[in-house]
Amino acid sequence: MELDPTETVQNKQDSKHREILDRDEYERLAREKAKKQREEEEDAERKAKGLAPVDRNRPKPSKADEEAKQNIQARERKLNLEAKIGKTEVTQGLGSNKQPGYYCQHCDVTLKDSASWLDHINSKRHLTNTGYSTRQTHSTLDQVIARLEYHRRKRTAPKIEYDLDARVLKAQKESEEAKEAKKKRKQQKKEQQEAEMKEHYGEPDDEMSKMMGFGSFGSSKK
Repeated sequence: MELDPTETVQNKQDSKHREILDRDEYERLAREKAKKQREEEEDAERKAKGLAPVDRNRPKPSKADEEAKQNIQARERKLNLEAKIGKTEVTQGLGSNKQPGYYCQHCDVTLKDSASWLDHINSKRHLTNTGYSTRQTHSTLDQVIARLEYHRRKRTAPKIEYDLDARVLKAQKESEEAKEAKKKRKQQKKEQQEAEMKEHYGEPDDEMSKMMGFGSFGSSKK
């Protein structure tokens, strides 16, 4: 039986088409598997830091919402990460904001330590919830020139040399002056009390004071 050449060509084309479809499907499955593995690794890393898993079902913001967000900026204030050192917290309830640690009200999550807190406030999730994007504002030419000029002036400025002995003597002098001022205030307060007693009771009778065993209202120190 002779094969129809047209049928043979058609079978080869169908086989090649199925092979291409299968290869595309395998590539898609491989990409999904690799993506799922990356997500699991990311969630495990966040869990080790005390962070909640990423909410991947949350709808993505629109392009208009993204454009309305502010560009990321350099932090201008110092983070007070040592504020809780040596302090004890009494927690009540089981909510996220009742757990010990650093609580973020924007993300409703509590971090176990300062390192996790620092990672969180620099994360994309926190920036998104606080109204910032991950875009950076590019510096202008004038800003770059001004920054270079600032560093040049700082590098060429004369260094201040501190005299340790002079600083010690100054501290001792300030301490002595503080003690003298305290002593003077105490003496003034005592004299004021004696004046009030004399004004209220009058001058004490020396003979009566001796009989009662009282001394004078004046100071015994000479």
